[in-house]
Amino acid sequence: MKKIDLSDLIREGQIQEEPSIGWDQVEQLIRRAFEDLKSADRNMPFDEPGAMDFIYKAMFHAANALLRSYGFRPGATRQHQGVITAVSGF
Repeated sequence: MKKIDLSDLIREGQIQEEPSIGWDQVEQLIRRAFEDLKSADRNMPFDEPGAMDFIYKAMFHAANALLRSYGFRPGATRQHQGVITAVSGF
């Protein structure tokens, strides 16, 4: 895999290197994203804002899975921002 320069995000604590991440963690996050999308679909007819929240969570879980597949994980600060910024470079 291509090595992406994420040094700024690492220095800011938004993501962390973690080479020992297993594919089971990646798969678990992908399953979670699918469950969130199912929940969004069920809620959309009567609670669009709630459904949008599930859609955002699905996007975050999928992005987190991608990040972990590269040997990184969310950091201690501004995790959502770090994950989204990091995967935008993949």
